[in-house]
Amino acid sequence: MDKNDVLNYLDWVWNNYKQLAWGKYTYNAVTGEAITDLPLPHMMFYAVNYLYYYKPDELKTVIDYIRDLDLYVNFDYDLEPLAEVLSGAALMSKADGSLAEKFYSFAKDVITNAFTHYKNLPYRLYNPSTKASTDNNVDPNRPSIFLANAMLYIKENSELMKKAIEVIKFLADGAGHTFVPLTINADDGSAIATNINDGSVSAQLESLLIAYATSKRTLFLELAKILARKMVRYMWDDDINMFVACDSDGNKYSQSDMKIAFEGTLISKDFALLHHFTGKRKYLEYAETNVENRFYRQLEKGLVQDFIDPYYEYRYSNPNYVDSDFYSYTRPEFVSACMHLYAVTGNDKFVDMALKNFEAVVTYQKSNYGFVAAVDVRDMSIVDQKQADWFYEFTLIPFFIDYDIDDITITTHFETPI
Repeated sequence: MDKNDVLNYLDWVWNNYKQLAWGKYTYNAVTGEAITDLPLPHMMFYAVNYLYYYKPDELKTVIDYIRDLDLYVNFDYDLEPLAEVLSGAALMSKADGSLAEKFYSFAKDVITNAFTHYKNLPYRLYNPSTKASTDNNVDPNRPSIFLANAMLYIKENSELMKKAIEVIKFLADGAGHTFVPLTINADDGSAIATNINDGSVSAQLESLLIAYATSKRTLFLELAKILARKMVRYMWDDDINMFVACDSDGNKYSQSDMKIAFEGTLISKDFALLHHFTGKRKYLEYAETNVENRFYRQLEKGLVQDFIDPYYEYRYSNPNYVDSDFYSYTRPEFVSACMHLYAVTGNDKFVDMALKNFEAVVTYQKSNYGFVAAVDVRDMSIVDQKQADWFYEFTLIPFFIDYDIDDITITTHFETPI
């Protein structure tokens, strides 16, 4: 398995999308049927990195389609997929500047109408057509990642930027806790759920880094450094040399609790980027150790599935453990972390790790028309048949081999004047 194999599989998935579900959200990797759970063509936005760097003629076709696309659909959207639209649109706008105003207007509209509650927090759902918001039970990752990706478009608008800074800072500071709770009440900022929390913390760190890269405001980098220090203090486990989960008040979960969550692999990506932005070696040391220990512990267990679901080892080694809270969807964060580490170190071992992950995905999850997502790694016959939205992560394998880190989505292309 090498970078060309990865590109060939990306070609295969993209061509199937064109033939089976053009203009739709995605498609069923088993049956080939189009999936319309979301009304916008999100596969186009997920694939934009791949298209921009490897299929520029295909990107022109996508841009022509997006230019006439009505973004103001009558649908109650979670903010995260809308953030993905803005992220993909950045490269589209770099390729064709005429799109910039379209996405600036959309970002401005969402921020103006949705971010209106306590500390300018939004509700969980927003309808772009009616401009109505519903459900005050909000996952704080959603507004943070939306605003971070909106920075490119709003950075010259002082009122929108002021609102964005208030929200991002409130959440990065923990919303009254050591770390931001899993869910909060958008009407008063109070915590609704404060349990296992590594995914929320890593998402906040990533949002701060994106916000810094897009706006060049040092405030966001300083907030990222503060959050990283807290993560080392409360989440680093010296016994296993990995980041583990804690609750919102910094209480670390123990292995015996069967609640060490390994979505924390993505923390290595963020710490690698902190090293890239600051030049501080310590961030890189934590990033490398975190990924390497996950990789080798998984390898020793002989659990190939662990490369695609790093929760496996602790969740399922206890036969009495009942997994009532999670579906074990495959996670591409491991590839993203490895390729960012390769980009900042040049060490080929991280490419080898990423390719091993991708090889496991091909072995266990390749279906008739694409790649399914494992719902439960204990039974690989139980799958989410939707074509997994992995274009960004797996494009990083050939991308970082062929291009310098300064071309990465999170940095250079965000500097394009909008």
